[in-house]
Amino acid sequence: GRVETVQARVLVLSRCVLALSGLAIIWIDPTGPTQLVEWTYASLAIYCLYSVVLAFMSYGSRWPTPHRAMHWIDVLFFAYLIALTGSANSLYVTFFVYPILVASFSRGFREGIWVTMTSLALFISIGFVLAPIVNQFEVGRILIRATFLLIFGFLISYLGGYERKLRGRLALLKDVNDLWTPRFGVDHAYGVNLERLLEFYDGSSCVLILRRLNPVLEYVMYVAPRGKPGYSKMPSKVDESAAEALLRLPTSLAAYYHDPGGPWWLSYRGYSAYDFDLGVRTQSFQQDCAVWANLLDAKAFVTVPYSQRDGTTGRLFLTTDNSGFNHADIDFLAQVADAMSTVGENMSLVEELISKAAEHERLAISRDLHDTTIQPYIGLKLALDALYREAGNNNSLSTHISEIIAMTEMTVRDLRSY
Repeated sequence: GRVETVQARVLVLSRCVLALSGLAIIWIDPTGPTQLVEWTYASLAIYCLYSVVLAFMSYGSRWPTPHRAMHWIDVLFFAYLIALTGSANSLYVTFFVYPILVASFSRGFREGIWVTMTSLALFISIGFVLAPIVNQFEVGRILIRATFLLIFGFLISYLGGYERKLRGRLALLKDVNDLWTPRFGVDHAYGVNLERLLEFYDGSSCVLILRRLNPVLEYVMYVAPRGKPGYSKMPSKVDESAAEALLRLPTSLAAYYHDPGGPWWLSYRGYSAYDFDLGVRTQSFQQDCAVWANLLDAKAFVTVPYSQRDGTTGRLFLTTDNSGFNHADIDFLAQVADAMSTVGENMSLVEELISKAAEHERLAISRDLHDTTIQPYIGLKLALDALYREAGNNNSLSTHISEIIAMTEMTVRDLRSY
């Protein structure tokens, strides 16, 4: 999208500014590097050339998302630059912030933390190798800068990961609300949206069970399992007892649940539920959620209510074995369920309009056929009847006229039946 393109352009051009700034620092203050000054100049010049070449290549490719290897190359080069300057007190330690920014805003929180910890480890290792251990003042500077790098790295990683998550959620909601081709039908819309939700969370399965009232009461279920694209577009009917087992919670209640026997990073979260009508959290339905976890064969799941204005109600379930859920996921899935219900209502209305339009068109064709074809045949039959009466029964042509009248009556019956 446009936002990603602008972000990629800013990140690539920032590398050029950073490289030129580093070269300007030692050009204006040549006393900075205490050793290997020529190597420092040459290394920064090569890095400037590298940054400019990357900018031109990215411009020709319309600013794609930076490759993962690029920010790791930056981390290694800045560590090498600190080692060349001969002191961990170098201003170049602040340059580590740039690859942390790139990793966080292009790859998310986890990648940003990895870059932060790697940069921190490299800086501390180089600092203690270059700084005399007996010099407590130098050691204190190293620890202060390491603390600065850790705190700002964590904040940048968190904000970058959060921004990336929000952009992903907005993109998913946009896809869910996209206009659908009526010929695909509402089942196709449900299936594709469940697959999108499953891919977004990298879950194990996504289930939507509905209780429909029109034209008759029925229970249907859409299931999107991992690794089976297209399977969710074929709904299956469910008997009432099995459906009620999955619809046993109040229609205003959303909840997430983690199996206590699961991984240790999930067990501390446990269970929580939220009532949208009352606006409060509750702990009253944990046993029901434990039954659901066993029924869905899932280590962790989150569920939100689903409803349409035509009386259709149901529940949306998302299960996973790899990660956990929280209240932010409940709020987001509630928005997804609302968007899906709007799409389902619109698709049902479109299908009803198409059906009524087809019926209206058939009636129009029937009337046109009656006016243009059947009425002339009826007029022909009446004229033949009059001719038959005028000829009389003893006339030799009466037999032939009666045969033509019979053929006319049969044609009129066939046309009316059609």
